[in-house]
Amino acid sequence: MRVNGNIGAIEMKAQLVVRPLRPLHSATDALRPAFRNFRHVAHAAALAASLVVISAQVHAADPPSDLERGRSLARTWCSQCHTVEPGDRQQRADGLASFSALANDPRNTPDRLRAFLTRPHGRMPDLNLSRQDRDDLVAYLGSMKEGRTTH
Repeated sequence: MRVNGNIGAIEMKAQLVVRPLRPLHSATDALRPAFRNFRHVAHAAALAASLVVISAQVHAADPPSDLERGRSLARTWCSQCHTVEPGDRQQRADGLASFSALANDPRNTPDRLRAFLTRPHGRMPDLNLSRQDRDDLVAYLGSMKEGRTTH
């Protein structure tokens, strides 16, 4: 590129570089650029697989829910406001549902119950339940679904 100072115009000369084709030494030479992209995909796939394995290990490290511990927690923390014994579907005079009624409400999925127990709300005090406590209470509630037997 050259700038002509008198006119202020830019004069450009194109240079065409022609390189001779080099002979292919193997069948993979033609695929080499594709392999470069494949490596990126392979790295991403390996990373995704690692995350799946790590996630599985984290969930495997969580102890299983303990139904009896959930019953004990319910008797200790929840029985002041809810009826917590299996089969007792009586609503309390203050309008709070029994555990049996809560367990048999189709809207109350295990995930929804865990989320509900995560933070204080309404009249319910902040019990500061651990993840394991919530899982155990949800397991106890789940044992009260009609058609299931409790221990």
